[in-house]
Amino acid sequence: MAISILGLGLSVSKYPTTYDWMYTVISSLISPRDNPDGYRYLALSFVCSAIGLGAYGVFIKRHTAKLHPGFARLGLIALNVGALGLFLTGIERAFSFLSPSYPKTHELLAFVAFLGLNFAVIFLWSSTLSLRRTSKGRWGAVLATLPLAGAALSQAYLYWGTSRRGWVGPSWRAEGVPLYLSFAFWQWLVFAAIFIYLYLLLWILPLNSSVNSKVKENS
Repeated sequence: MAISILGLGLSVSKYPTTYDWMYTVISSLISPRDNPDGYRYLALSFVCSAIGLGAYGVFIKRHTAKLHPGFARLGLIALNVGALGLFLTGIERAFSFLSPSYPKTHELLAFVAFLGLNFAVIFLWSSTLSLRRTSKGRWGAVLATLPLAGAALSQAYLYWGTSRRGWVGPSWRAEGVPLYLSFAFWQWLVFAAIFIYLYLLLWILPLNSSVNSKVKENS
């Protein structure tokens, strides 16, 4: 997480104009065209973060298997897929070796990372909190889905409910487009939620695993 924040901060500081995160997607920060002096900072931080997520998955595997194997297995699969997508996104952008020949490569890899990590959070959170049988546990899993749902619903509305077909950008603010229709806004919420939830799991899993082990011993 610290590596991503550092890379993000450096990338934003090198952005040619004031970065409007509410109406500008993350891809602009990692784009050689839009951010020529700062894109590599975020790209390389993605590579390092993906490697860290691999180690994170090893730690998680030791605990979630004791709680809810089904959700844990799905969560780890999604985590590995998302980490791989993040790693390849960083490599592709850092060196730009695929962009000229395959212009849609970045979109595909970013999409895999975006969905993989989001579903990893949903499944891994469910694997721990569902066993607590409390409303907090259920609401925690639900809250993890809201940014992804917001992104999907806003884009669906823009596609089918209005005549707008352009991609989100800073000009939307001047045009008065509501914030909740901005994919960039929801994308940043997903980005933040992923790292916050994964960080919280580091504190929740050992406690829950210990509790669950005691329950099994008593039974």
